[in-house]
Amino acid sequence: MPESTDAGRVATTLRAARRVLIVMHQAPDGDTTGSALALAAALVRLGIAAEVVGPDPIIPPFQFLPGAADARTWATRSARPRADVVVTVDCGEPSRAGGLEQLRSAGTLLMNLDHHAGNTRFGDLNWVEPGAVAVAELVLQLVDAWDLPLDVAVALPLYVSLATDTEGFRVGVLDSRVFRLAARLADTGLDLADIHRRLFEEESLSAMGLRAWALQHLQQAPSGKVAWLALPRPVLKRFGVEPYETDGLIALVRALRGVHLAVFLREEPGGFVKVSLRSRPPIEARRLAERLGGGGHTHAAAAVVRGRLAKVQAETLALASQLYGEDERWTDSSTS
Repeated sequence: MPESTDAGRVATTLRAARRVLIVMHQAPDGDTTGSALALAAALVRLGIAAEVVGPDPIIPPFQFLPGAADARTWATRSARPRADVVVTVDCGEPSRAGGLEQLRSAGTLLMNLDHHAGNTRFGDLNWVEPGAVAVAELVLQLVDAWDLPLDVAVALPLYVSLATDTEGFRVGVLDSRVFRLAARLADTGLDLADIHRRLFEEESLSAMGLRAWALQHLQQAPSGKVAWLALPRPVLKRFGVEPYETDGLIALVRALRGVHLAVFLREEPGGFVKVSLRSRPPIEARRLAERLGGGGHTHAAAAVVRGRLAKVQAETLALASQLYGEDERWTDSSTS
């Protein structure tokens, strides 16, 4: 029977293991990547064999992180003995980590570490903290429970996790707690200027060209409260840009003055569309994402929807309008 647990039991269970497999989610972002690499580094310092794997490779912006070169995909991972514990990080459901069958076959005990409220609690042990801004917070609690001093191999990936999941400390930061955590990590000697340059200030000329295209194709509802950008796959190919290089485009939509709900639709292979959503209080992006079959955080969420781009865009905007009218928190008087 799956059960919820806490930092103490997770720390004890992992400390007793001899071999741990840490699993990232597909299309790995900074949180799943940073949390996985930091957890692996901490376990290795405890003398525990730790391996990082995922459905997809770590993307170029995060390949500078310690341990990134050793991470493998399920497809490229060589045969290994079964792990004592398989740990998923930042995965709301097993399909994002390669599937439940894959996870179960890789180890004896399945542990689920996450901070998404919609997590399906698919592990034997489930430590889910919706109040955490990133899984980095959970990993840092484990490091403290093990009385491990922070070093760069652990602190750098955790800082990247925090910085990226808060979009440069701009989203989900409700009080000073996150800054205090970041300060602890920075005090290990991190080069913050270099980290922020790599994460937020570097992009290819092709990606800049796509950004210029995006600025010309932003659309905004008459009310001004909803704005969106739809990216057809042929445009992505025309600019020669990798999908991960489009992740920052949602920020352009959200930056429009007066926007409370920003929508970015990217056409995917195989007849799917990824819908990314950002919102400002009191609007909750997660509600719309869940209606589309996805999930995420309260104000940063996403879904992958089957269908043609124009149809998914129309359905998404219609659903947003429906939710706007159904919920009094979305009325003009409450969001003006």
